[in-house]
Amino acid sequence: MKNNYSNLLEENTQLKQNIVELEMTLQELVRQDSLIEKWTVMKNFVLVSTEVERLSLAYVALEKQYQQLQNSKDSNQNESKIKMLITQLEELNSIMISQQKRIDELNNNNYLQQQLVDETNQKIEVILEMNKQLKNNEQNLQQEKQSLQNQLQESNNELNNVMHTLKECEDMFKSTLNKQETVIENLSSQNTFLNNEVLKKDKSIEQLMKKNKELIQDVERIDKKYVEQSIQMKKVSKMFESLEQEYKNYQQQQQGNQSEFYTLTKRLEHKNQILVEIESRFDKLSIVAKTQENQLKDNELKIKQLRQQIMEQQMLIDELKNANKTTKHDDENEIKELNLQVKRLQEKLNEARYELEKESTQRNKLQQQNEVKDKEIDKQNSQLEQLKNEQKSLQKAVQDLHQTLNIQKELYQKSQAEQNSLKEQLHVLQENNQTLDLLNIEDQCLSLKNECQQLRNEAQYYKYQNYQYVSQIEELRQTKTYLSNLLMDRKYY
Repeated sequence: MKNNYSNLLEENTQLKQNIVELEMTLQELVRQDSLIEKWTVMKNFVLVSTEVERLSLAYVALEKQYQQLQNSKDSNQNESKIKMLITQLEELNSIMISQQKRIDELNNNNYLQQQLVDETNQKIEVILEMNKQLKNNEQNLQQEKQSLQNQLQESNNELNNVMHTLKECEDMFKSTLNKQETVIENLSSQNTFLNNEVLKKDKSIEQLMKKNKELIQDVERIDKKYVEQSIQMKKVSKMFESLEQEYKNYQQQQQGNQSEFYTLTKRLEHKNQILVEIESRFDKLSIVAKTQENQLKDNELKIKQLRQQIMEQQMLIDELKNANKTTKHDDENEIKELNLQVKRLQEKLNEARYELEKESTQRNKLQQQNEVKDKEIDKQNSQLEQLKNEQKSLQKAVQDLHQTLNIQKELYQKSQAEQNSLKEQLHVLQENNQTLDLLNIEDQCLSLKNECQQLRNEAQYYKYQNYQYVSQIEELRQTKTYLSNLLMDRKYY
């Protein structure tokens, strides 16, 4: 628009200069024409007057000579003089004829000059008409200039409004990005906290597994000792039966040896002491089992606390989701309004396309602004790449959680196998009608079963949390694509 206006101003100044030059040339031509006309008239008048005077003087002189010759008496001389006078008169006539021809030529030249003057007058009239047309064109150009300035002002106002809205959108986008960054930072911090908690749980699970293995080893030792003691009891019972048989034989025979009976009683006392030691060991094992039950209860309390923390984190994630949904809804409304404004601008641009094609300077400015926006878009793309990297880290964390869940499943399967083995051992012990109190082992089995169920529930919770993280990442990806498309559309417009 500015280039067109400058071109029109240059053309207008050139036309004004041409008009001034034409007026100057016209005045010069008029002046020269008047001077030439005056000069030719004066010249012709002077020539004619001089010739007439000269001819009149010559005629008067000839008349005087003719009268003198008539008055004189010498005829021969007079005749010769008359002849000379006649020749002079003929010469004067020829001179008069030539002068008349010259006067005719001058008149013809004057007529031609008059024609030239008429042509120049016609040209002057044409130039005056052109000057009027140029003035009218100048007025039209001024009106067009005013209209173009008004249109340019309107387009500038619209562009300023669009830039203002774009700036507001950029501010909103930056605020949403900052919110998302804060959300992602919170999620990353929560993820690290969860990872630490998972590591603590893994450590606690490893400790429990170690304790479980120790318990299993203790139970196996107890079983071995019980088997050994049962074998010893069988031996003792056989020995006691043999001793009873011997005692019966002794009573029957009424013979016996007091020393042998004393040794037998010593052996019986020794076996009874061994049984007492075995009972004390069983008591110690029951105490150890009770301490382990207390530790399992503490672990259950810790797991409950972790569940409460996880529920609180879930509430925070839900609140963040709701906040993201509201911001997303606001962004969609603003984007709809911007789309309506863009449609209006498209209609106005279609109406003023011819004028806007001339506004190359403004387009250059818009291109510069678009380059600035491209830089901002590149920054946003870098931020989105950071989000992708954080997403990858979250995916890695999720994979680690899957691995931990698989490990926990394997541990659960092992614990189930150990539980089955313990049940078989209990069944064997019940079949052998032992008097040992193995309810603690059953309680340990139940606690292990409950702990496995808790691990299973935690695995389900981690799966659900992983699904929420994946859905949130998908929403962020969709918002990224939507905003990038919106910025590309704005860049195009």
